[in-house]
Amino acid sequence: TENMNPLKIFIYLANRIPVVSTDVSNLPDSPAVLIANNHEDFIEKCKYAIKETTLRNEIDTFIKNNSWKKRFKSLIDEVIDGISS
Repeated sequence: TENMNPLKIFIYLANRIPVVSTDVSNLPDSPAVLIANNHEDFIEKCKYAIKETTLRNEIDTFIKNNSWKKRFKSLIDEVIDGISS
């Protein structure tokens, strides 16, 4: 799991589906991704994800921060600055 890309997490969150995962490498660092330490914790975090409405705000923030516009803004700004210099 150290060399994987957790694409499903991005897909789930983009569709506003709560995410509960075991603690593996390369997970996005976000309050929208709940990490479970064991079986019981996984069940509890699933229940929390289903019921907790404030998690929706975290998911919306994740979506906003991972949009193409947001992710490429600094790169595009750098290219434009290089052209105008």
